Amino acid sequence: MIYSNNILIYIFLILNNLKTASSGAVLFVVNSNGSGCSNACIALFSLLGIAVAIIISSCVYCYSKRYGRKEKYNSSSSNTMITNDLNDLEQPALPSYDLQPPAYTELNNSSPLPPTLVHSESFDDAEEFSKNNQTIDLLPSDDVIQELLNQDTYSYWKFIPEKILQQLEIVIVNNERELIINNSKKKGLKYNEIMVQCNLPFLNPKKFINENNEIRVKSEENFIELHYFEITIVEKFSDVTNIAIGLTTKPYPYFRLPGYNKYSIGYHSNNGHKYQNSQLNLQAYGPKWGELGDTIGCGYKPSSGEVFFTKDGEYLGIAHIYEEENHVWYPTVGAEGTCKIEINFGDSHNMFKYKQARSFGPGAQGGWLYKHLDPAKKWAED
Repeated sequence: MIYSNNILIYIFLILNNLKTASSGAVLFVVNSNGSGCSNACIALFSLLGIAVAIIISSCVYCYSKRYGRKEKYNSSSSNTMITNDLNDLEQPALPSYDLQPPAYTELNNSSPLPPTLVHSESFDDAEEFSKNNQTIDLLPSDDVIQELLNQDTYSYWKFIPEKILQQLEIVIVNNERELIINNSKKKGLKYNEIMVQCNLPFLNPKKFINENNEIRVKSEENFIELHYFEITIVEKFSDVTNIAIGLTTKPYPYFRLPGYNKYSIGYHSNNGHKYQNSQLNLQAYGPKWGELGDTIGCGYKPSSGEVFFTKDGEYLGIAHIYEEENHVWYPTVGAEGTCKIEINFGDSHNMFKYKQARSFGPGAQGGWLYKHLDPAKKWAED
């Protein structure tokens, strides 16, 4: 198009020059001969100018038509090449709607480990701990059981922190019934979570054969129906502190909460979920808890293998039934953060908030031991 415009300009200039030339010729004739050019002369020059203009216009038309076709061809060829290049690119596969949705059981399968969990030191170290340490299902000797039955039995159940937790003063036990857990990086422990177990398990007579009939009868009467303990939050120094209560076997990694590892179960405050045998095996169970004054209980029925939890005296339902996995279970508490909790095994003057547990256990109010206590030590029933 640029060339066409230039040619038209040239034609205009030529015609203008011809017109000037014609006028000059006329003037020349007039000046030379003293007379004007005849009509025939004027017509001849006009026809000559028109002929030249037609010839030039025809050339321009042919040239522009040919150039335009070439430009159009080049443009279409370029577009075709671009289209072909796009077609050569790998197109993303469209989703297929013929596939059936996954089965419900597939949706319930454990998801892959989150990267933060895979690379967690506590997770990896706990897995290694479980590989290197077998569960020990040993009960106290008969002599110890005899002594337990003859004394204020639940006073023997004490939470004993691991030595490293004591040395770093991460766990402090006051009056054997109050735990102060203060775990921070300043203490030098590389783990955020810690747990504390009892020195004695919840006894299960089905696990051993006692030759002394009297002890066996008392064991069946006092131990087989229900074991239970409660914790009450006395102090909590952060809203993000996570507290857990439950049962574990021995040995158990001191840097893992109950429920996070094999052969354990725990009820956690931050989400109200129960965890069993794995940090990934969690299930909605009860309400969140962790406020000051909250009392959470953990119960175990050796005869049926039932484990349950309570909140402020309210029964929350069966958390799990241990049938073939009926191990020797140890009362356990744990925390991620700082808190102070009070422990109640049924031997204190604070009665269980869960009333149904007050008549069970050798240390529980209303239980077998209760009947043999000095009347001055008896507590009034509700």
